[in-house]
Amino acid sequence: MLLHDLLGLREEENVFLAEECLEDLIDLPVTGELMTSGLEPDRAIVLGEEKPLAVALHLSSPADFWLILTDIYSQRKVLEGFLAWNQESEAFQVLRSVSLTGDDLFRGIAEYYSLSLMEGLLCDECRVPSNPLHVEDRIQRLQELIPQVLPRGFKVLDVGCGSGMGTRALTNLGYSTWAMDVDRCEVCQGLKNRSLIPDQTFVMDARLLDAFLPACSFDAVVGFMMGLIDDVNRDLWRRIVLKASSLARTMVFYTVYTRKEAEFIAETLCKEGWTGEIIDNSSRIAIYDQWAYLGWKPGLRKT
Repeated sequence: MLLHDLLGLREEENVFLAEECLEDLIDLPVTGELMTSGLEPDRAIVLGEEKPLAVALHLSSPADFWLILTDIYSQRKVLEGFLAWNQESEAFQVLRSVSLTGDDLFRGIAEYYSLSLMEGLLCDECRVPSNPLHVEDRIQRLQELIPQVLPRGFKVLDVGCGSGMGTRALTNLGYSTWAMDVDRCEVCQGLKNRSLIPDQTFVMDARLLDAFLPACSFDAVVGFMMGLIDDVNRDLWRRIVLKASSLARTMVFYTVYTRKEAEFIAETLCKEGWTGEIIDNSSRIAIYDQWAYLGWKPGLRKT
């Protein structure tokens, strides 16, 4: 596991994140309790040399394991004070400080939660144990469409990846692809089916993306079959489109079912200075990805 590599630990050593999911890393419900619970680690490893991004605490009771705490995504900053207290009290030994980037840490965290999801550690029961239904004709159509709009070699985020049909198309074409969705069951299916890559996949509400990833983290952001977008949920989708698009360095590409949905996305981004075009990708035999919006960041032109 990547977290073992970052910490310099053996694979057989038990490593856990304190919080149960990515979104809990914002409010830190478990970490907050631990800070006042009289936690008694005997040693620690600090991730981040100039500024602590995370700390791994070794505990020997009730079992022998390493517990990782991080406040990098939260407004509650607890680590610096905790480490400063230890510097004065010498309650535990800091074995080493490890140099790493925020990207390294996020990839390790993403893999940890993905593997935990696959192993059933984050669910009471598996409601959808069967393999995901992937429409191979749809994947083939996407593989024909995508190279027409996305430059080769791009690092791409697939928003609303589901079980990974669109992600498969991107990966098959050689794009470096990250994927996310709010539905953990869909993501779990995609992970188990190997359509999604554990250290490049995460479960999250797209409206929280900017709490974890800086602007322009990806060359392009894509979303296949965004919606359905209607009058009731337009505000929700407006926030999703804006949050997701802020992570794109150059461009976005979103497919939808209707022209009206494509026009909504175009209008939403046009108000923020984006330029783009609506693409008619309709087919008499296909259901998915009938219309699309291709957009460029303010100041960038189509090449």
